[in-house]
Amino acid sequence: MIASGCAQEGRHHQNLTVLDLGFNSVGDAGCTALSLHMVAGNHTLRNLFLSGNHIEQKGAMALASAILHGCSLSRLNLSANNLGADGINVIAQSIREAESRPVTIEELNVDNVFMLSKGFEALSTMIMTNFNLKNISLANNDLHDSDLALLSQSLTQNKKIPVKSLVLSFNKITCVGVECLMNAVWGSPTLKEIKLDNNQMQDRGAQLCSVVLGSIRLEVLDVSFNKISTVGVKAIMKSLSDNDSLKRLALCGIPMDQNASKAVSYALAYNQSLQRLNIDSCSVGYSGQRHIVAGIVSNQYTKLQVLTGFPLARKFNIRIYLSISLIVQIMFSFFNYINSHLFPSPNLL
Repeated sequence: MIASGCAQEGRHHQNLTVLDLGFNSVGDAGCTALSLHMVAGNHTLRNLFLSGNHIEQKGAMALASAILHGCSLSRLNLSANNLGADGINVIAQSIREAESRPVTIEELNVDNVFMLSKGFEALSTMIMTNFNLKNISLANNDLHDSDLALLSQSLTQNKKIPVKSLVLSFNKITCVGVECLMNAVWGSPTLKEIKLDNNQMQDRGAQLCSVVLGSIRLEVLDVSFNKISTVGVKAIMKSLSDNDSLKRLALCGIPMDQNASKAVSYALAYNQSLQRLNIDSCSVGYSGQRHIVAGIVSNQYTKLQVLTGFPLARKFNIRIYLSISLIVQIMFSFFNYINSHLFPSPNLL
């Protein structure tokens, strides 16, 4: 009904650029109708979100056919559908064959689509020859190191892909896969975001992430809920202390003892770019909290605005959601005022 209503008498809606039908049980039949009436030949619709709609191989084939027919989609979200290896294969082939057209897909979200290794291989092959994809999300697809090696190989061979964001959360990637990825993206002029949270990387993976911070102007790094210890935290913090591009860092679920907290404190005392730090579920003790806060307060030029992970006021269990940089500026102004009024400089006669 929606598909036919938005494309009456063979004409597409002239102003409809975004269509979000997420979690509506569209199914294969609905996806086929949408593909036929609203995607194929539509040069107005730019964003299509079909998350969680029980779409399987048949629906994916219809959508792939519509993409090949010609359209102006730039963002496609098919997450939480049971596309399977064959469904991902036809989608990847359609994107690859449509690559030569003026407007092509720049953002692809295929989180949790049961793609398996066969489907991921097709996706990696598409990435090898793609010159338009900027945001790629592959979370929760049971990806292993061997899969990431394929992706890394494609990224290594295709240096012209303008990828800005790689989301690889909730997979089974270890330090071996992380090393392949970091070698592939080394020196990338476009990459701004890497999410590797909820994987199986250990300290070696954290060290590799810290090294790549020196070659890429990353703005977002998430390595939460991995098997990282104080050694890995120290490596990341050492790089963070003199990094001038990272704006958001997430280390949730990584246990932090006093040594790790001191490393965080040191980094925050010198860093001038970080705006958000997430350290939830890190079991930071009271002494560690004091070290971290001291590091922030000592940095007159901090840009930090949000810190989550431990209560600011234990009695009310309030978390830190405030402009920390503003507080630091106020404190410095206060200390300067005290010094100038209580300890004035002697007048020279």
